[in-house]
Amino acid sequence: DNTQINSMKESIKSLTDKRIIVQATMCGKEINLLVDTGASVGLISENVKGIKYGRRYNGTVVGAGGEVDVFYCNTSAVLNGKIIPQFLIANIDGVIDSIEKETGVTIDGILSLYQMKMYGVEIYTGDNFIKI
Repeated sequence: DNTQINSMKESIKSLTDKRIIVQATMCGKEINLLVDTGASVGLISENVKGIKYGRRYNGTVVGAGGEVDVFYCNTSAVLNGKIIPQFLIANIDGVIDSIEKETGVTIDGILSLYQMKMYGVEIYTGDNFIKI
């Protein structure tokens, strides 16, 4: 019964009303993740301290700043008690700067549509929160 599952999900309020940005933890530190339904992969900034690099990603990731070198991330994020794996590590400084100028919030990574689907994340754009 989906009603029971939905009622068990907890809300996480966005840090800003301009974009949906939520707090998670990684390597024992708080990080800010941009909730991006247009992102096909989850990305973590190479600036996040303590992340474990995996092998080089063979595919191509093209973002706002063009093509970037990417590595698998062997560290998961924790969002509302749920472990969120499958991030790639990249230099996303251009995206970080752009989002910070727009919102005043510094992001550390991007939560992708695929990751959200894996956990049944619900997005409430009118009130700027997600449920997970």
